[in-house]
Amino acid sequence: MSINYIYDTDGTKLGIDPDNKILHVITSSDGYDKKKFSTFLEYLTSFWSLVESGDDKYFILLDLSGATAKMMPMEFYTSLIQTMNGMGKSIEKHLHSMCVLMSNNGLMSGIIKIALKLFDVPRPVKLVTNRNDVQPFFDSNKLDL
Repeated sequence: MSINYIYDTDGTKLGIDPDNKILHVITSSDGYDKKKFSTFLEYLTSFWSLVESGDDKYFILLDLSGATAKMMPMEFYTSLIQTMNGMGKSIEKHLHSMCVLMSNNGLMSGIIKIALKLFDVPRPVKLVTNRNDVQPFFDSNKLDL
């Protein structure tokens, strides 16, 4: 698996594994910066705009496992949800499934579950705490690619 990073800062990375059609969203609470995160959301939106011109479906791996030292601010979750909800039909058409990789933290798990209820995701989503569970989840969903 080779990941080509299109955005990379201290707190957030956005990368694409073109062979497996996986969009990697990696974030760490230690490096969270509101301005940089806003720029990241612009890159995410631009990526989906490019995807709209084709017929490909992508998986999203939202990797929050680096957010262990402290919790992400609420604006992180609300901004991400608003951005993804704003992509509407594009997400519905081009998202295969999404896996959220997080630390084994009960509070974070609760926040993520609430956030996912606010994000009207039209595809399968799974929360995992072990990186080895990501690919089997992606493989288990038999949507047409």
